[in-house]
Amino acid sequence: EAAGEALTGGPLFDLPLAETPDSLTSSPWIFTGAMFDGAELSDEEYAALLEEIYGGSLEFVFNDDGSAQMKQGGGSADGVYEVVEGSGLRVTFDIQGTEEFYACCFTPLEDGTPIMVAMFDETGSNALYFAQ
Repeated sequence: EAAGEALTGGPLFDLPLAETPDSLTSSPWIFTGAMFDGAELSDEEYAALLEEIYGGSLEFVFNDDGSAQMKQGGGSADGVYEVVEGSGLRVTFDIQGTEEFYACCFTPLEDGTPIMVAMFDETGSNALYFAQ
């Protein structure tokens, strides 16, 4: 099931929340979809976004020491994260001298698999989705 299918039906702030998974640092979180201006991207839009903006791949990697890395087809950016009890993660990446902030929460698919929702503005209608 695609991440977007699990997240339809309301604003991102109304998602059912899951605990931050114990597997957070065990493997990369791979981009699986997105929402912009409250609308889920179609498969075609997702593929085009992944290729045009991220060079064909996008991953968030979290390390046990609180460091993070955004890896994409065209390079990578270093950052930091902190676990916020009850609400997920605060993640900040340094993108060519500019701090880019993500508020991340986890929501379960029907089978319980966690999806990370990385909101990048305060509206709750713009986010990237990731799965391990």
